[in-house]
Amino acid sequence: DALQALVANLQLVSLERGELLFRQGDRSDALYVIVEGEVSVVGEGPPRVEMSRLGPGAFLGEVALMTDQPRSATVVCVASAELLRIDRHTLSRVLANHGDVLRAVLRFVRDRLVDRWMRTSPLFRPFNDAQRIELAAKFKFLEIDAGTIILGTGQRPDGLYIVLAGEFLVLRDGSALAQLGPGDLIGETALLSGGTFESDVVARGKGLALCLPAAVFREVIMTHPHVLEYIGEQAEHSRRLQIL
Repeated sequence: DALQALVANLQLVSLERGELLFRQGDRSDALYVIVEGEVSVVGEGPPRVEMSRLGPGAFLGEVALMTDQPRSATVVCVASAELLRIDRHTLSRVLANHGDVLRAVLRFVRDRLVDRWMRTSPLFRPFNDAQRIELAAKFKFLEIDAGTIILGTGQRPDGLYIVLAGEFLVLRDGSALAQLGPGDLIGETALLSGGTFESDVVARGKGLALCLPAAVFREVIMTHPHVLEYIGEQAEHSRRLQIL
């Protein structure tokens, strides 16, 4: 069955303190599960910053299940660690033959991505756990294919878009004005002004995003002033660049 096929292809990886599992920018070719020990997840920035520490039971590389994007952070061992590794090809082959398992895995990965983003984003950091869970349920999770225009010139945005994974180009008259990546907002300027988009936002490759519907967005900024302040700052930055 699916579990036996996965177990048969697991590899054990041992790391000592200071050893790298992978670097930010490396090709995403496998999923890891920490069996014992501890690793540090580091964003190379600039500035270089430790994003989190993970221990037994934690997953690494789950974005590799859903996109072709490179590693979004560097992972280094901080205490002798043992990890289980399964390469992306094997995982894809097994899941392709077991649709129910695939759907369960994708739901798990989606929920982990949303939870991790909401815990680390400055936009929602002040929210407590109960508020995050309530708000997370209101987001739409989007898998976006390469070349898809998620918002186009002249459109009124139907919500606030937040990039989880992948790269998106902001185009005007065929020229690239900016590139957006994980954590970037799309549509905030038009939502706040009530206007329309002045550019096209196109996925460079497969990507993942969240969309907070416009009605929910308005409720959130009315009840959480820090969210309005943060989004206002991002909108002002976009206006200065004249991109969104």
